[in-house]
Amino acid sequence: MSYLDKYSKRMSSYGANVLEDYKESSVHLVNESFADIPSFRVVKINGVNVDSRIVQSGTQSNRQHILFRPGANFSKGELIEVDGGTWLLSDFFISEVFPKGRIEECQHVLKWKKGQDTHLQPCALSVDIMYLEEDKFVEVPDGTIIVRTPFNSIADTIVIRDRFIFGSSSFEVVVKDDFSEISKGKGVLKLTLKRVEISDNDDVENQISEPSTSLGSRWK
Repeated sequence: MSYLDKYSKRMSSYGANVLEDYKESSVHLVNESFADIPSFRVVKINGVNVDSRIVQSGTQSNRQHILFRPGANFSKGELIEVDGGTWLLSDFFISEVFPKGRIEECQHVLKWKKGQDTHLQPCALSVDIMYLEEDKFVEVPDGTIIVRTPFNSIADTIVIRDRFIFGSSSFEVVVKDDFSEISKGKGVLKLTLKRVEISDNDDVENQISEPSTSLGSRWK
């Protein structure tokens, strides 16, 4: 090996060590001060307490940024308990030093029947805008809502024309997006629903619709 080869190898090793030292120093600094600001929250994910910071995101109070301690790793679609409320981890960005994500408040619960079983699942609902990406939104047609909920085997039983009751209104699934935000069986199921007429057999009090198998589509 020539002198130049030895020098290049030594410089390469030195550079890698400097980067590793810098990363370790950054991790230490972040951890040292992580809980020292007002946005610090201890949230619960999968029943486990997790340190986080909740940061305001634009003008949408039901959409926030969430920061985690270095090395944290979660999947898009996790449900997070924050200050007594339930939020959906709608996106997650992996980082050894600054892992972060976006969360949406789950203001409603999807309730539906399949056979004799009644299913319930928290969801984030938008009646006036559709979330595209960070701080970018587009208006949806009148009478249309967008529902986002964790993807799992239960949620995957939802099909086109299934109906859901929210308040005193009934909505029918017209689009089921079970691919764009899902990877390796985890992620966010996005449903587009259109307002339809209430059925006489709908259980509005308990927010459960008549099974869709007995109904035709009844768009308003």
